[in-house]
Amino acid sequence: MALFCILSIGCRSQKDTTLNRGLQNLTTRYNILYNANLLLEESLLTIENTYYDDFSQILPIYKDPSEREAPSVAPIIDSAIKKANTIVNEKTQSKYIDDAYYLIAKANYLKANFYDASEFFSYVIKTYPAEKELKLSSLAWKTRALIQLNYLEEAGATIDSALKYLDSSSKQATEVYTSYAQLLIRTGKAPQALEVLGKALDTNPPKKYRIRWTYILAQLQEANNQRDDAFLNYSRIAKSNASFEMAFNAELNRVRMRDEEGNRKNDKIASLRSMLKSDKYLDFSDQIYYRIGDVYLERQQLSEAIMSYQKATKQNTKSQVHKGLSYLKLAEIYFRTGNYTKAKSYYDTTLNTLPPTFHGYDQIRRKSGNLELLADRFRIIAKEDTLQALARMNEADREERIGQLVREQAQKTINESGSPVNPDAFIAAIDNPNIRQKEGKFYFNNSTAISQGFSDFQRKWGSRPPADNWRRSNKTASDVTETVQNQSGTGTLTQNQTPSSPDERRKAYIAEVPLSPQALRLSNERIAAAYYDIAGFYRDEMKDKDEAIRTFQELLKRVPESSYTPAVYYNLYLLYAQTNRQQSDVYRDMLLKQYPETAYAKTVLNPRYGREADEKEAAINQTYNSVYLLYTSRKYPQVIDEISKAERLFGKNKLSPQFAYLKALAAGHIQKLPPFETALQALADTFATDQLIAPIVRQHLEYISSHREEMNSRPTALLEYDPMNIFMEPEPVQSFAANEKRPLTTSPANKPSETVPAGQGQKVETPTTDTAPVKTTTEPKAALPPAMYSLPDSAEYYFVVNVLSPGVNLSPSRFGIGQFNRSKFAGSSIKHQLKTVNNENQLIFVGPFFSRKDVTNYERSILPLINDIMKIASERYNTFVISKRELEKLNTRAMINSYMEFYKNYK
Repeated sequence: MALFCILSIGCRSQKDTTLNRGLQNLTTRYNILYNANLLLEESLLTIENTYYDDFSQILPIYKDPSEREAPSVAPIIDSAIKKANTIVNEKTQSKYIDDAYYLIAKANYLKANFYDASEFFSYVIKTYPAEKELKLSSLAWKTRALIQLNYLEEAGATIDSALKYLDSSSKQATEVYTSYAQLLIRTGKAPQALEVLGKALDTNPPKKYRIRWTYILAQLQEANNQRDDAFLNYSRIAKSNASFEMAFNAELNRVRMRDEEGNRKNDKIASLRSMLKSDKYLDFSDQIYYRIGDVYLERQQLSEAIMSYQKATKQNTKSQVHKGLSYLKLAEIYFRTGNYTKAKSYYDTTLNTLPPTFHGYDQIRRKSGNLELLADRFRIIAKEDTLQALARMNEADREERIGQLVREQAQKTINESGSPVNPDAFIAAIDNPNIRQKEGKFYFNNSTAISQGFSDFQRKWGSRPPADNWRRSNKTASDVTETVQNQSGTGTLTQNQTPSSPDERRKAYIAEVPLSPQALRLSNERIAAAYYDIAGFYRDEMKDKDEAIRTFQELLKRVPESSYTPAVYYNLYLLYAQTNRQQSDVYRDMLLKQYPETAYAKTVLNPRYGREADEKEAAINQTYNSVYLLYTSRKYPQVIDEISKAERLFGKNKLSPQFAYLKALAAGHIQKLPPFETALQALADTFATDQLIAPIVRQHLEYISSHREEMNSRPTALLEYDPMNIFMEPEPVQSFAANEKRPLTTSPANKPSETVPAGQGQKVETPTTDTAPVKTTTEPKAALPPAMYSLPDSAEYYFVVNVLSPGVNLSPSRFGIGQFNRSKFAGSSIKHQLKTVNNENQLIFVGPFFSRKDVTNYERSILPLINDIMKIASERYNTFVISKRELEKLNTRAMINSYMEFYKNYK
């Protein structure tokens, strides 16, 4: 009887399980999965309807989501994910669990969570290998996710796996081919993309995709010079039921190609103008004027191009995007013709017109925000090109040309009085029409650039140039300019020294012309430094690797041999690493062969080289701090002994100038003037280009020269208590109570000069993890609203070094800041003070400055040197600019972090 009961229960359990599985499969497939897929289709439709196609570029295969658009569909997609999770967690006996994971992966893709999507697709591929169609589809979608993440090598490996398992009867052939085509387009392989996209069209895709892909096919055919096929496909689109905008652009392309084929330049404009007369294209008049502007721009008829783009902005249009693109064209034209004021205005208008969701919006914003940096670099290139062109002339022609320039500029100054430059006022490079850099206009004929005068040319801008200790080198591009000018001895104009008379201007021009091989080499160094900064800007700020590559390559073409060459090879090696391994290896081999002793080459061969350099730097900083404490304790003989040991132990290093300076000061306290002066002179000769020490030492030598008798009478060159207080003596170590607030200066005697040296530090692509000193993130973000802070144009400002430790000794670092201020801002009223915040952080604040412009100039000037100035590890501090009002609010670490988040987003 018991056995019968057990068997009955077992049979009933098996019966219930079979029934349960059937019910679960039924509800899963026709209820949960069905409704979840409807939600995804709704989300995809929303994404496609709000997507903007830029027809000036090859269209993407799919209208993929971006992080900006994703929030608008996130609630719907989250509902779909919730349904899929129900299947996974509750319908455990269903055979559709694999489809649920696949749906979760697609949902994450549509939310622009591309990394999560890639991981879920990987899970499906590995967990359900027997489901061939699901696996192929997952491989295709994973490829798309990896492309969005810019993991192009991984995307290539993934699509190769899909192609391996694909056969002609597969239902997923369309997805596989189109994903492969998108990868080929992304990596610049248009001929292969053309072939693969043709295969995708042969799979009979849905009508809306077939029209789009036919248009892309035409674009690829045109790019591959298959003009007849392209014209045929554009004609098909123009006559199809494609969206009116796509049909209109197809018609525009047909008109352009037909006129180009017949070499009828005038007909090209005439054809476009004839379209303006048709009511059919009334709503697209802005785009027609835009295309007319493009034609004029191709012909370098800039006045006509500007007029056409301006007409485009004045048309009544349903699309603000097209109006924004016209403003963008105007901004680019004015930028390239040197009218940076108008360029800035049009960039700002572009940003106000285009929606923040526009593809490339962030790049435009960053370019607008950094316009001054780019403008200055292009001015340097234009000026050096002009000077070199003058150098290639014979003496008589050069004198005549410079005289002509002086007369023309004098007349322009009288007539224009600062009016905008005519964008057509180009003068080709005098005897070198092959100069190809896009800002190659004749510098001295550009009234906007010349109004900046030699002052702009001498301003201090920043990017770390390559040196053997490149990871910690803070010598800027402007420092290179300053150094080579000092070496050239040509008597070039310094800041604020604009030639006032024609004769002075003539002499100034002649003095700048690089007539000797040495002067020409230094001129090329300045060109290389400018290109290096521009490339770094595109790489780091714009995240535009292609433009960075082009700029680095242009640098090598213009200046094949410079101090920047190994750094350029290394950057190209890294930039090509993910997209073109063969080209990456070419630059790697050139670096190792031509510059085997540089840190770049050593890092390629030994990935630990950067970490070892960090460890060495930490030891050097620790030694300097110990020696500094000995100095402040007045143990001068020990200071000299310990520095001598450090010199033997570390050899030449980034702090060698500062060690030598401290050693000279210690000797000055125990020696008479002659040996002290000799030590200073040796310092000046050995470290002539050091940006911190050399200026101070020169000041000391000048003071000694004018006060020799008084200093000779002293028992030692330096006194413990010097009433004159001329020499830059380290201050005794000070400690402050944990919550003590140091007073802020409120009424300085003199406002800082308006012409503070300015520069924007460019981050170098380093072989190891980026260790740039300026951190934009620190602790976990505080939940404080960024809107509570502001940065007005006029206010009392401070530059702040935020040290993430309350106990570290900052006296050596403050001494370094004092050195910097003394050398770069002598005579100004700025001071550096210390404030401890809630026993959590220490703030070194420098000021006061009386406008955001002045404090930003100071920030740009000090950032390239901050790693040499601070004697603590770079990960232990960050920097920011702040008004006095906001500084007084920073009474906890959370408040500091909140402000840092605001400042990062503001910049």
